[in-house]
Amino acid sequence: MTAETTGLFEGYVQELSRSGTSAGDFLLDHVADQASDPARVALKGLASEDMAAVSRQIGQLVDAEGVSFGQSEPYAPTWHLDPMPLLISPSDWSLLDAGVRQRAELLDLVLTDLYGPRTLLHDRVLPAEIVMGHEGFLFPLDHVRLPNRRQLVLGATDLVRASGGQWTVVSDHTQVPSGAGYAMADRRIISRVLDRLYRSTGPYRLRGFFDHIEQALQEAAPRTEAPRVVLLTAGVGAKSSYDQALTATLLGHPLAQADDLVVEGGRLWMRTIGQRQPVDVVLRNVQALSSDPLDLRPESRLGAPGIVAACRAGRLSVVNHLGAGVLENPALACFLPAVCRRLLGEDLLLPQPATWWCGDPSSLGYVREHLDELVIRPICRTTASPLLGWTLGPSARRLILDRIAAEPWAWVGQHFVEAATAPALGAHGLVPRAVVLRTFHVSAGDDIHLMHGGTARLTRRGDRPLMSHPEGSAIKDVWVLRSSQAGGATQSLPIVTLRPERDELDRELPPITPRTASNLYWLGRYSERTEATARLLMVVDNLVNDHLYRPRTPGHTAMTTMVDALAAVTTVQAGQRTEWPQEPPENVERTASLPQLRRTMLDVQTPGSVAFDVVRTRETSDQGRALLTGDTSAVVARLAATMESAAAEPEHILLQPVCAQVLTSCLALTGIIAESTVRDEIWAFLEIGRRFERASATLRLVSCTLALARPPITESLVTETVLRACDSLVTYRRRMAAGVGSSAPAAAATELLVCDLSNPRSIAHQFKAVEIALAAVPDTEVETRLRPLQSALETADIATLCLTDRPGLLELLTGIERELHQIANAFESSHFALQSGIRAFSVYESARTWPDTEMWA
Repeated sequence: MTAETTGLFEGYVQELSRSGTSAGDFLLDHVADQASDPARVALKGLASEDMAAVSRQIGQLVDAEGVSFGQSEPYAPTWHLDPMPLLISPSDWSLLDAGVRQRAELLDLVLTDLYGPRTLLHDRVLPAEIVMGHEGFLFPLDHVRLPNRRQLVLGATDLVRASGGQWTVVSDHTQVPSGAGYAMADRRIISRVLDRLYRSTGPYRLRGFFDHIEQALQEAAPRTEAPRVVLLTAGVGAKSSYDQALTATLLGHPLAQADDLVVEGGRLWMRTIGQRQPVDVVLRNVQALSSDPLDLRPESRLGAPGIVAACRAGRLSVVNHLGAGVLENPALACFLPAVCRRLLGEDLLLPQPATWWCGDPSSLGYVREHLDELVIRPICRTTASPLLGWTLGPSARRLILDRIAAEPWAWVGQHFVEAATAPALGAHGLVPRAVVLRTFHVSAGDDIHLMHGGTARLTRRGDRPLMSHPEGSAIKDVWVLRSSQAGGATQSLPIVTLRPERDELDRELPPITPRTASNLYWLGRYSERTEATARLLMVVDNLVNDHLYRPRTPGHTAMTTMVDALAAVTTVQAGQRTEWPQEPPENVERTASLPQLRRTMLDVQTPGSVAFDVVRTRETSDQGRALLTGDTSAVVARLAATMESAAAEPEHILLQPVCAQVLTSCLALTGIIAESTVRDEIWAFLEIGRRFERASATLRLVSCTLALARPPITESLVTETVLRACDSLVTYRRRMAAGVGSSAPAAAATELLVCDLSNPRSIAHQFKAVEIALAAVPDTEVETRLRPLQSALETADIATLCLTDRPGLLELLTGIERELHQIANAFESSHFALQSGIRAFSVYESARTWPDTEMWA
């Protein structure tokens, strides 16, 4: 994008609104001057009225992929991707590439020096206050080095284009430089929606950047023989959990949380099912102070005690270096030009905002005098948020000046860089939005590699680009255009083959952690519970529609039986009979379902409801995202979208179509598990959870329906409803017509649903399926306790048990249900056990805490 384009954008938008020019023509004339002829043709096809449809399609794909940032209400989207990519010309990128590489090299040298000889401090090139007084400088990591040449492995740089057209660095991210996964997610979506434009324009692709990350992680390992790597995460509660999960998927390494790790014998180990595996490299996605409650912040529960000791012993490498946070210090901007000349013998290629460190008396005087023109920042980001001097009231001015006077070395004043704008799609067409570009770099081999792209954050209306987080803002995909000599769109960055082959005894896939196994197991249970409840709800609602206003008939009795059964199976209370309408309303066809049925479908706060189970299905799917296919996320997202739409008008909802949509998604998810999942531990935990849940639900349903004798007509209706809810009615009818099995409807149905191994919905079949899945996750206790239940079903005389009042059948089913519950508890205790809680025996000495800046105005 050219400086003229960004600087004059407001005028272009006005011209656009007057002339009615299409968005495609706008891009063509003012943005894509570097595009090829096919790209120009494709751009012309992007009429402004099409952009709204494109935006809707992008939103659907974002939701289907589950892309999110931060926590939100159930079903609420948190990632807003603008349809118009940010295009960067080859000449612009060449300047950015050289400048960011130089800056990464410089910061690496600074980091190496600060945790080594510290000549920059000894020679007073850097003031000791901004290093020793910064919370990112960790004394326990003194003289701890990674084994490779560079200590700063990963980094991200935020830049804006200033009004003069020059790219300016506004911040560096060296602590946890997140966002590369988001860049890949954005590219996947935009390239699908704007397929013709993407292929004809031919921007650089992004996949090779992750190969360079893999190379860097292998090089960082303390041993060269097939090192093992894990990605340390805070879990789904982290705002960038999607970014971390996608990065783990692209790299092929497991995500691990604190409970998955333990330090023993001076080494870090990952707890897996049935064993421990040594860990050589940790790619961390948690703050350094939270990584080790033994040597760093004792109250943290996000890291493993002993990680720092393992690093000091040279038996573990943490990427980025645990002390790299010291580089995220705005006071460094005052001294980096001199440091660059000292260490590299050259001037900085990329400018920075003019910055005044208050620890210098003359700079302090300038900040006091020009407070109304500056952004006031603490050198530690956790101390306080940046303050806009021109927005402070008198009391806030006095307070901040007092704070600065108390600790002048802890504050800087910084000139605000007015960022140029780029076109974005607003509610009524194109609008100007200031842009913050985030680039990513990795040190691998003998070079520093930039991602040929990145993410671009758009400020909200009236906002200014101070913060680098994307929450609440729109995001753009970044296309780095090729020069005419670079080749076509099919070229990509080189794919690097890096991992050495393991020996014959060490070639198994890495086992999964107990936490991950638990998520998979409960994903199986919650998805199956959602399906079973939706099926039952559908048939019950159908009975209600037919018989609600026909009291004292067999149909009404069958209806009340099934409503009670629904409450028993789901544990959602049916309510008092007095809540039921006694007479049909004027317009029966438009009457919504009973309140208790709507509650069973829509009440997200009620355990057992479809809405509750869908939320849990999505949560467990998100937690296991790194191990699941992209289709899984898309299906679960569609399931959540169905519930979101249904919740919009709860008083007028018709349950039948909603249940049908829920079932479609659930069946798709079951199909993915059955047909697209390798028969390993991942499949086994999903399968066992699903089979336990199906057996349990069927046991409860049969116990409160077919196990109790009723008048013939009522029993016939109840039997057919139960069979329909268990998706076995067609088989039942065929067998009855052929004279196969018992001639008594209840006995034939019970036999089919309880003992028939050939019926994939029967309880006996679930036990057999669990037995098969246990081959991948052996559990002797579960196998031993399942055999008596299987034998009981094999020898059960259902025809005899269904005579008279059927107490024997009820006793059999309730006994099996109790034992199955205990078996499931035993399985969970055996495979999903957590570590003992950490007890802090010291208190972290936090440097300081300030009031929330919102209180200062």
